[in-house]
Amino acid sequence: MLDLSIDVGIWMSFEEMGLNTTTDEEVKDMLKEAVKLCHNQAKEVRNLLIHEGVALPNGREPRPKSNQNEEPNGVRMTDDEIANSVSIKIA
Repeated sequence: MLDLSIDVGIWMSFEEMGLNTTTDEEVKDMLKEAVKLCHNQAKEVRNLLIHEGVALPNGREPRPKSNQNEEPNGVRMTDDEIANSVSIKIA
């Protein structure tokens, strides 16, 4: 499990939502990789800002975990929508 104590703000909101809604294992793996990438980038930016003396805002709490099967299909994004959005975000 990743240490999410470092504030990654809105950078990971989409990935967290995707992990909470997808049932596709391949999409989950892609989202987990995206979370790692966001986490590493946020850590680098955070360290740079601290080094430069920039005051950091308060962090946000990670989104709560949910059961993918409890959310109605019309409410959640489809696995294809999640996968396409992640691929656009990292491209």
